[in-house]
Amino acid sequence: MASTINMHLPEVRPTKHIPTLDQSRLDDLRNKLAPLLSQYTVEIEEACSLLSKVKLNKSVGRDGISHKILKELANVLAAPVTSLINSVCTVKMSSSDITPIM
Repeated sequence: MASTINMHLPEVRPTKHIPTLDQSRLDDLRNKLAPLLSQYTVEIEEACSLLSKVKLNKSVGRDGISHKILKELANVLAAPVTSLINSVCTVKMSSSDITPIM
């Protein structure tokens, strides 16, 4: 994965090098996270599906990551992206009635 990204990034930042992803470190971090409610958990397959459908004709975001990289490496990036999303979505969401004050 890092070599694919590095092949793309020399056009943008030729002096930068992206280190290889340490999967064991990511697994350790994932195991330390509190369990989530299943209805709010994003599955790896869902993230992979969405990443593989990224439109290539859109401009990149503030992170500067090419949509081509996201799409081509969807199966590799799906697990880390899923972990990030699930770690952020730890707040229990609830529904409520809102009454306007007039």
